Amino acid sequence: MRDGTILCRTIKQCNDLTKRQIDKFEIERRYWDKKGISWKVVTERNIDKVMANNIELVYQFYDLQTIKGFEKLNIEQIKELVLDFKKYILGKSIIREKASDFEEQMLLESGCGISIFKHLVITKQVYIDMLIPISIDKEILILEREE
Repeated sequence: MRDGTILCRTIKQCNDLTKRQIDKFEIERRYWDKKGISWKVVTERNIDKVMANNIELVYQFYDLQTIKGFEKLNIEQIKELVLDFKKYILGKSIIREKASDFEEQMLLESGCGISIFKHLVITKQVYIDMLIPISIDKEILILEREE
């Protein structure tokens, strides 16, 4: 956690929670409890589906150097583009429109602006409501993350 607290979570499908498995988990819970560490079982019922889908949509954009359109750019060039795009989209934005304009201004390949947006989200450089499905064709409120 942000405050330095250590948490331990076990992820399991609800269907796999047999009596024997639950007994094993009780042993595991006691083990972590003795160490002073919070331990819990997480199932698919505990994970917000919209948030999971949003994370799936953006997670592969963490490293832009591996994304088509950025291969020929060095790290400094990518950082500059990311910073410029971030400033450009803050507030209420329709990402597809802003991305298209940005690509045209910066002479980038089609799709690079959307890739930068996804990178900004997954690297937590901007804040969007992850409990609302990400739609690049609808207005999204994009806020700057506070350090």
